[in-house]
Amino acid sequence: MEFSFASAEDEEQIKQILATSGLDHRDIRPSQLQHFLIVKDETALTLSGVVGLELSGNFGLLRSLAVAKAFRRQGLATQLINKIEKYARSQKVTALYLLTLTAEDFFTNRGYHTTDRGSAPSALQDTNEFKNLCPETAVCMKKQL
Repeated sequence: MEFSFASAEDEEQIKQILATSGLDHRDIRPSQLQHFLIVKDETALTLSGVVGLELSGNFGLLRSLAVAKAFRRQGLATQLINKIEKYARSQKVTALYLLTLTAEDFFTNRGYHTTDRGSAPSALQDTNEFKNLCPETAVCMKKQL
């Protein structure tokens, strides 16, 4: 498996894996992909997984974590999270936030804690993810880095 940051050429594959995983991708633009980490199967060069990060000062919004069905249960999601957290630290991010409808246990096992959605920094609350894409029923989680 080969990990790298995404480029505009990866946009369609990223949107496809997100759609297949039931995640919204309507707001993803090529300019955002510099903060999206992808993993490709070296033999087929197909996208196996993705995770995105939106930066706002010392805070980050973790989003768009998905692993292709054929590659699940191999630890790729954990590897993607570990690598994007390391990248976030290199960008001086002190806390990561996320919204989830289905993966609360996964993130809890990786040190994230449930928090009130309204306690997220206003810059993150102003993102499309908070305002339009994730319903109020989504669980908000936070991890100090």
